[in-house]
Amino acid sequence: LKPSLSVYYCLDPLPSEYEKKHGIKSELILVKKSDLVICSSKELYREKIKINPDTFFIPNAADVNHSSKALDPTLPVSGLVLQYKKPVIGYFGNIEGRIDFDLVKKVAEQNPEKSFLFVGPVVRDYVPDWFFHIGNIYLPGAVSYDQMPSVVKGFDVAIIPFKRNNFSKTIFPLKFFEYLGSGKAVVSTDFNTDLFEFTKDTVAYCTDAESFSKAINDALNDSEVKLKARIAIAAENTWEQRANEISGLIADQLDRKKAVINRYVRINK
Repeated sequence: LKPSLSVYYCLDPLPSEYEKKHGIKSELILVKKSDLVICSSKELYREKIKINPDTFFIPNAADVNHSSKALDPTLPVSGLVLQYKKPVIGYFGNIEGRIDFDLVKKVAEQNPEKSFLFVGPVVRDYVPDWFFHIGNIYLPGAVSYDQMPSVVKGFDVAIIPFKRNNFSKTIFPLKFFEYLGSGKAVVSTDFNTDLFEFTKDTVAYCTDAESFSKAINDALNDSEVKLKARIAIAAENTWEQRANEISGLIADQLDRKKAVINRYVRINK
């Protein structure tokens, strides 16, 4: 390949030992040689800009047109959700190593009258066996992304209970804006403090099981004003907007590269 411009779009860190074995060296080469590096989290940006000065931070977004279908009064709630007792505290996504299973267990035990529904594929290597045997935690399995609005519509509160560690502080989940775009109250752990400025006061960030449990109960008594604020935040974070930002960066870098080439040609005529 002889591209006019090489762009490395850095979305996540390397989580597993297998990926790190060759990935760390390979990524270093890639970051150094790329004309442009785009990172989806501030922590990744802080890492990569030390290697390549042409590194930029552009956060993830969401397909808000899709998630906002949950606001359509004619859209029925998925039957998958209707079978569980309300209130339903829901999570939509991969069920794997990022989730703080110990915290979820404590929160579920503190709220026995609530159904904690985890909808998505289960990566068994990361999920402890005991997690499948807590009475009010349910794992119905994966559903297609097309069904996401009807599933999330049935949630009374949407949650992101991720662990706080070096890995999670580098991620910027699409889930935030998917949930907000569907109008749902969101409760999350404070795994990445860089997220606060993007969600403003529309998400409750928690440090432990007690504050997480309290935030869920507060969210169940939510107001119409907060609903509108969530929808407004989601509207500010669409993929169309991010695509325009990325396109602008690419155009600027191409112009810079052309200017350097033209200057080199003039000097060496």
